[in-house]
Amino acid sequence: MAAMDVRILVLCLTVFVAAAQARRCSADSSDVMRGVAEDRIIVKFRKDAVLAALGDRDRVPPDLPRTWLRLPEGTAIEEPAIIGLDRQARHGQKKGMAADLAHFFYIRLPRGLSPQQAAAALKGHPWVEYAEPDHVGTIAGAPTDPSYSSQWHLGSLTSRTDNIRALEAWAICTGSADVVVAVLDTGCDTNTLELAGRLVPGYNFIATNNMPADDNGHGTAVATVLAANANNGYRGAGVNWGCRIMPVKVMDKTGAGFYSQWAQGVDWAVSNGAKVINLSGGGSSDDLTLSNAINRAVAAGVIFITITHNYGAPSPTFPGRHPRAITVGATGTNGWLCGFSNYGTNTAIVAPGTNILTTGTGGVWQSWYGTSVAAPQVAGVAALLCTLRPGLNAEQARALLCGGADDRVSADPNDTPGLDLHYGWGRLNAYNSLRLALSEIDSIAVAGTNAVLTWQCPLNASNKHPYIVEYAADLMAPAWTSATNVQYASNVAAWVGSGSSTTRFYRVGIRAFPAR
Repeated sequence: MAAMDVRILVLCLTVFVAAAQARRCSADSSDVMRGVAEDRIIVKFRKDAVLAALGDRDRVPPDLPRTWLRLPEGTAIEEPAIIGLDRQARHGQKKGMAADLAHFFYIRLPRGLSPQQAAAALKGHPWVEYAEPDHVGTIAGAPTDPSYSSQWHLGSLTSRTDNIRALEAWAICTGSADVVVAVLDTGCDTNTLELAGRLVPGYNFIATNNMPADDNGHGTAVATVLAANANNGYRGAGVNWGCRIMPVKVMDKTGAGFYSQWAQGVDWAVSNGAKVINLSGGGSSDDLTLSNAINRAVAAGVIFITITHNYGAPSPTFPGRHPRAITVGATGTNGWLCGFSNYGTNTAIVAPGTNILTTGTGGVWQSWYGTSVAAPQVAGVAALLCTLRPGLNAEQARALLCGGADDRVSADPNDTPGLDLHYGWGRLNAYNSLRLALSEIDSIAVAGTNAVLTWQCPLNASNKHPYIVEYAADLMAPAWTSATNVQYASNVAAWVGSGSSTTRFYRVGIRAFPAR
């Protein structure tokens, strides 16, 4: 009889606008074990269908679900925090229900109705774009600063070759306050000296307030690996000394968070000016809500970086599997892929992930292991690239990061030339990537009937072949002719092409480095 009631009861549902603070917002142990929130699902409505039927209103009407949702009594529709934040950002401007319907909603569930049953009941409804469980993801784990010499991953020991060559990169660029990096994590110790003067306002999607304090330690470590202050006489240094950090708390004190919180964090970071997003976490299931948020971020010109995760499995977790994410694995001090590092399809690049020394909460000097501390090194370099190229988008950042990466960095037989499933395009090389970003034609000469172009390039260009040359008779031509027969000698690249009796314009670009 209970099963029949699920099908036939027509409900009177109530909209809880500010219920997020009263409801359970963090993942408890049972949620983590099951991999989903047991007390709710995510629903994204088809805006056009709802508006066509009801017209626009100030809010989603409380009685709307009675006419079309047939779920058991006790079910309630609830707004996520991002809708209220969106209204605040509009400064009270009434844009009506249409603006709210751009976001997803929660459907709170009574006892006895599973998320899978509820999502299945709404599947295929003409007013529902999708309905899905709310999945759980978890964390992975030459400055004058006194402890810089122990930060091997940055290149503090010049005799080592298994680092990201930050020392050479800093001679080009150390970062800019114009670039904001959002760290979506467990929060941040806002009192640490290593981020003094570098933080912008953040948000806490666990407690739904504007105090993203770190009650775990993971988020602070990620932020300081990425951006710890240099030359302040304290602890060590981060990859990027100038960017600003936006702490967005989307994981609780246990290191777990719901995908809906992650998606809201992505949207909020984009709306508040983030250029780069680092999310050092992942879960087992794919998800439309988080996927859509990542797609919106990338479409807005934001660079999204995440991890393969720490299970040693032959597939990245989600959102590491998302095709528009720049997904990072971890290598050790011997250059080999760490045994804990996931690998597989969509691995873009690797970075050091063992014995990474950085400042944690309370100023404690700590050693961290994991893809969680590999990804912020990539995010830090991405922010350096944005200092040189402010208009950089996600695919251009991927090309510069992967094109600059050191290929075949170990004796591992899985580390094969070019793109492979274990190391992606290779290990992060900050200097090479910055050199690629600065590429410009040094000279154009005519030799007989040939045009000869030359420019400076990083030393690894001879095996990565990152450049393409394009030419056209008109600077505003809609299509340019491409050529790839670039020649490399040490740190100089050259291209020789047949001349023309008409005027030609030439440009040098970086080819795509797609994920597998």
